[in-house]
Amino acid sequence: EIDAIKARHGDFILVNTNFGIINTYWESLEEVTRIHVDAGFVKPEDPASMQAWQDQIEFEELNKAAIIEAVQELARRRPGQKIVVRPHPAEDLNRWKEAFPGMPNVEIVREGPHVPWTLACRMLLHTSCTTGFEAKVAGKTAFSLVPKPNWISDSFISNQVNPVFRNAPDLVAAVEKFLDAGEAPALPPEAIPPAHYVWNFDDENGIRRIADLLVKELPPPKPVV
Repeated sequence: EIDAIKARHGDFILVNTNFGIINTYWESLEEVTRIHVDAGFVKPEDPASMQAWQDQIEFEELNKAAIIEAVQELARRRPGQKIVVRPHPAEDLNRWKEAFPGMPNVEIVREGPHVPWTLACRMLLHTSCTTGFEAKVAGKTAFSLVPKPNWISDSFISNQVNPVFRNAPDLVAAVEKFLDAGEAPALPPEAIPPAHYVWNFDDENGIRRIADLLVKELPPPKPVV
C-alpha cells in the first residue's frame, strides 16, 4: 500500500484534517448538533455543556481557517511540492475541493486506511489530530497547528509530542526548514516523554509487558519432577 501511494503521489506532505462538526458529513451544523444532543453528548439545559459545544465549534473554525491559509501559502511558495489533504471520514469531502483554486500541487484524497498514507508521506501536518501521535510512533515528522490553545487542544496527546505552532506563517517557515535541511524544532525541555502516555512507545514490548503482568503474582517456577 505504501509503495502504491508513493508511486501515485511521489514525495508529498500529508495534511490530516478533523472538522467533523463544522464540515460535517451530516449536511449541516444543526443536524450534527441534533445528533450530539440525541446521543447525550450535548445537553441543551446545561450551560456548561452548551459552552463546551460552542468551544468545539470555535476550535474547528479557527483551525480550519489556519490550515487552509498554511496549505495555500505552502503551495504558493513550493509549487513543485505535492500536498495531499486528507479530510476526516466524518467530513464532507466535496467542500474541500474548492479550497485551493489554481493550485495543482494540492490534491484532496480520502481512500483506504490512514496509516499507509502516514508512512508514505514526507511529513504530516494537522490541527490537533491523534494521527500526529501515530506519526511520532512511526518515526515520521509531524507538526500541529493550534491558533488558539485551550482545553480541547491540551487534551490531544499529539500536542504533547509534536511541535505546535500558533499561526500559519510560523508553520510554513518550519515546514520549509524541514524540507530544505531536515531540521525540526525541538520540543520544550519541560515536555513529557511519549512513554508517559503510552507505555510501549519505544523499545518496550507490549507482549512482554502483558506476560510480566500475568505472572506478577505467581510463585517462582519450580523444577518439574
